[in-house]
Amino acid sequence: MGLPDSFDTVDAGSVSFKIYRFGELESTNLYLKERAVESDDFSVILADTQTAGRGRFDRKWVSRSSRGLTFSVKIPLDTIPVENWCNITQMMALAVRELLEKQGVFSLIRWPNDIIVGTAKICGILAETVTLGGKSFIVLGTGININESRDDFANLDREATSLGILTNRDYDIYPVLKDLLLIFAKLLSDAAVSGFEPFISRIDTFLYRPQTPVKVVGGDTEYVGTIRGLNAQGRILLDTVNGTVEVLSGEITSRM
Repeated sequence: MGLPDSFDTVDAGSVSFKIYRFGELESTNLYLKERAVESDDFSVILADTQTAGRGRFDRKWVSRSSRGLTFSVKIPLDTIPVENWCNITQMMALAVRELLEKQGVFSLIRWPNDIIVGTAKICGILAETVTLGGKSFIVLGTGININESRDDFANLDREATSLGILTNRDYDIYPVLKDLLLIFAKLLSDAAVSGFEPFISRIDTFLYRPQTPVKVVGGDTEYVGTIRGLNAQGRILLDTVNGTVEVLSGEITSRM
């Protein structure tokens, strides 16, 4: 898997994460995708600095040393029903939300992959499915703003914030990652027993629901309406002038 700067294992009961930490990578998702066959299940690639990361729709995500938490984890899909593959992103979003809540920060999940505080983004998640050698995996990339200052966001076209700004503290990145992995593992373990539906209900409780109509863009299709919530499969329900529609994937924007 190359030569990481350090290696560690986080034992989370039914899941054991193997963490490979690098000083700098272009992209943690790309690195892990290229090594999906040779890497162990639940391998975690952590980069102190990420120079060419990307979010959904190829948006750039750059993380500077000791400021943001940027990592990717390989999740095997052999025991997860195909209809629940898209829910893995939502499970990580719920884990991030619980992590922030432990720090006294109330956040909401902006479907399908963002965590926001107020109207400012603090976390983005990118899931990519890889099928090689007859096996399928999700490479789940997560970027959380931890120690960034307001100056770091000055040139962004969207509002952003960080855990440090919200709590007026500096954080050691690595313990934050370990805490998040333990929360995420517990959610996965519980879902293996009870299924995903109870967790989708929890996600729906903390779903971002602006009071004004939004636009949902998915591929070549656009919908305008008011967010009602999530259905049992985690698809968003949108009340439009033509009735309620279910959207599997896309992006919410308030820009009409």
